[in-house]
Amino acid sequence: MLRLTTVMTPDEEVRITAAPRDLCVFDSRLNPYHGEGRLFTCQTGNTAAQAFFSPLEKEGATVFYFQNLSGLADYFNNTKAKPGGCVGGEWPEAGFILPQGEKPLKAGVPVTIADLFVAVDSGLRKQEADAAVMFMDSLARIYPLLPQPRWEFQDWPELAKATMRSLTGSAGCTRTVNGKTYVEAYVGSTYKPPESMVQGALMVPLLEYAEWRGQPVPLLEELRHVPESFYDPKLEIPVRWLADAEFTREERSEEEHRYRMDSWYLLHTIMNLGRMAELGMDNARKVFFDSLPTLMKVARHFKYDWPVFYDQRTLKVFKEETGEGRGGEQDACGLYVHIMLEAWTLNHEQEYLEEAETAALKLQELAFGVLYQTNNTVFGAAALARLWRVTGKTIYKDLSLVSAASAFSHLWLWWLGRETRTFMGLPPLHDALYVAFYEEAEILAGFLAWQTEMREAMPDSFALFIAEYQKHLLTRGQFYFPSELPEDLVIKEPKEGVLKPKLHIPLEGLGGPGDQAGTVGQAVYAAAAPFILASHCWHRIEDVPFALFCSYPVFDPEHAGDRRSGTLTFRTGGSNRLSCMVRIFLPAGSKVLSLKLKVDGKTLRQSGKSKESGGAVSAQVPGAATVSITWE
Repeated sequence: MLRLTTVMTPDEEVRITAAPRDLCVFDSRLNPYHGEGRLFTCQTGNTAAQAFFSPLEKEGATVFYFQNLSGLADYFNNTKAKPGGCVGGEWPEAGFILPQGEKPLKAGVPVTIADLFVAVDSGLRKQEADAAVMFMDSLARIYPLLPQPRWEFQDWPELAKATMRSLTGSAGCTRTVNGKTYVEAYVGSTYKPPESMVQGALMVPLLEYAEWRGQPVPLLEELRHVPESFYDPKLEIPVRWLADAEFTREERSEEEHRYRMDSWYLLHTIMNLGRMAELGMDNARKVFFDSLPTLMKVARHFKYDWPVFYDQRTLKVFKEETGEGRGGEQDACGLYVHIMLEAWTLNHEQEYLEEAETAALKLQELAFGVLYQTNNTVFGAAALARLWRVTGKTIYKDLSLVSAASAFSHLWLWWLGRETRTFMGLPPLHDALYVAFYEEAEILAGFLAWQTEMREAMPDSFALFIAEYQKHLLTRGQFYFPSELPEDLVIKEPKEGVLKPKLHIPLEGLGGPGDQAGTVGQAVYAAAAPFILASHCWHRIEDVPFALFCSYPVFDPEHAGDRRSGTLTFRTGGSNRLSCMVRIFLPAGSKVLSLKLKVDGKTLRQSGKSKESGGAVSAQVPGAATVSITWE
């Protein structure tokens, strides 16, 4: 890996208005290479300033290029230039161009204008999974060298309680139609009917949260009617819009038509019905299985290549491609695989497993281009890993690695100082210029499910980024709430609904430094995110007398003993190149007198009862370590 840094000190005030790209491919005679090339992935919008490609001449080579935009923080902050879209070019150029700023550089002040990493590997990566692993391994090599924001603990169980109070105690979050409660998509978006996906997006995390908390959630009980309320008995499948409510706004967006369905939307809704069924909701199970015959007919009609919009009654396509030449919603097929595996898990009918395999093979030629919507791509990766475990066919494991790498290739891996609140963010869509809390929390849940399936087959670099993604989301997730942002950075008139800054309901849409947040609206369904973070990152284990928090994923927890004395053992996710925070929360009135924490057999901390952090005991622990906690 080569690192090249360029620092410029202007003799006089200067504004850079044009610059060449810094990377060009040459042939053996040092002439610009005009043969064919293969681009695996490149910066899109605000993603990391990277390119991963291969010249295809003779034996070829594979090139990883990364421009460390964080190292250029002074340039961006002083000139007000934007970090998006600065790596690309026309073949054989493929590198970085210094973006033009609004303000000039000052005379006599040194400023870094390039900080790049390049790795060239001889030979071509003919297998997509090999290319995916090389990309992730290269990214993992430089990640520890990148400037990062300071990690800060956030109490998501308490934040989840605040969100629940806003959901249940404030007008504009829910609506009653014919005596039944429904969740709004956005605060105050009463001009359109309730939506099926929105209900499931909140209900599944609430079911997990209720199980984690060990107590019923009253709002969840009010929503238990939802599965059958959106099921259309004539179409024999759920619809998007509630039949018992009307559109009342004259101007409608392209999806706001009664039977117009967005493919991923339907698949996400049915996937969540399956998840509800797995969590014990009998009415969801019935609607899930009642919907499958029609869903399979639709999938086969489209040959598993799902369009953007179609009419559920006639299957007429209104919008076939996500963009010119890009095809349909490529990763929707992964959601369909997930659904078929849910059905097979619930009743073990071979038809569903065979259908999952047929659909999965449709993903073979998509490579890094599989991503349309990031959370769906990640759930598809989890489904493919599950399919590999069930069938033993390596192709599905390889496809899952490519899907996960495609998601990680969209990371916002730059930090320009305190005004950057999106480090390690993942946008909801392949070309989105913002990040969104619901999708990010669901991405984390999907990655954790994927790693659970992959287990020992998980490459170290993938594990590193899953763990670091969780760690940073736990800190920066707070900035999705309007109360945590400067007032001038919160939009006053969002596209959807109304803004109520005092509500603990997340904004949809955090952009780059200086961009206003919440352009889409205050997303009620994104209220699921605090419940996901609380139930997935705080661990309550029967007969263990404390709650365990870890900023990295926790795997394989085992314990011996009882609440008076015993030992809990678990494995941290991530890589041993980096570390995480483990925090033990002793409840009020705990009779535990001493705690001993060991890492890979060596005592790291031993203490008596502590008042640190409100009754918590903390320790810094390596990733990929075996941790044991003994109490008495």
